[in-house]
Amino acid sequence: MENVFYIDRLAYFAFPLNLIAGIFLVGVIIFLYVYYRENRFVKWLGGMQGTLWIIGSLIFVLLGEGILAGRWFCTWPFVCLLLLLWVNLGLVVLRHIRACSLRNVLFLLNHLGLWLALGGALWGAPDRKSVKLIAYLRQPEYTAVDETGRLYPLPFTVTLEKFQVEYYDRMQRVPKKFRSELILQNKECRLYTAIEVNEPVDFGGYSIYQDNYDREKGLYSVLLLVRDPWLGIVYTGILMMIIGAVGLVVCGPLRKPNQ
Repeated sequence: MENVFYIDRLAYFAFPLNLIAGIFLVGVIIFLYVYYRENRFVKWLGGMQGTLWIIGSLIFVLLGEGILAGRWFCTWPFVCLLLLLWVNLGLVVLRHIRACSLRNVLFLLNHLGLWLALGGALWGAPDRKSVKLIAYLRQPEYTAVDETGRLYPLPFTVTLEKFQVEYYDRMQRVPKKFRSELILQNKECRLYTAIEVNEPVDFGGYSIYQDNYDREKGLYSVLLLVRDPWLGIVYTGILMMIIGAVGLVVCGPLRKPNQ
């Protein structure tokens, strides 16, 4: 049963399969709109009733995840709901793309932005890579470890030059702040930088976060390296949503013709 419902090998759908699947589904959305937009099911899927049904189902999954503490986010039904929502948004965008008005342009920005952000997160998930690296003082490291424990070679070296930690109470050794000073180097450049918790640095296509450290002697720092090549699409979509939402607020509520 678990093998049927749970997605355990997301990497199988990595580039280029995710890109091919995404382009194929875009073609399906356009095909449905051009040839079957008057079909009852297509009208339902791209209409308010379909939107409410999909969002309601997603809320149910979120509640189940929170209450039952399961792995519902990693199931095929949840992914299918997200795909349905993506198709729903695509049909909504196509339905409003011909109308020429400022309010409609802002509406399109809002919904197209959400479509891009959701698509970038959904299709980019198989390409997202998260690994950890233990950096010892003044020892260049170029190999990290993924979530399965396998070695993962990096396209650059990481050298921990200095590590600092501040405590709230030195007797209890409760850390207030810890900071790693690093040298990051690849074939093109060499960067001396410092990272702290929630203050990552970007290098070589990776975002490098401070994750942990040697709590006994401070001889090494544990770094989290995240690679997400689809993140730019997500940020673009979010920016479009913000512009559209702010524009709709500035325009004010829709007025009837006789007002």
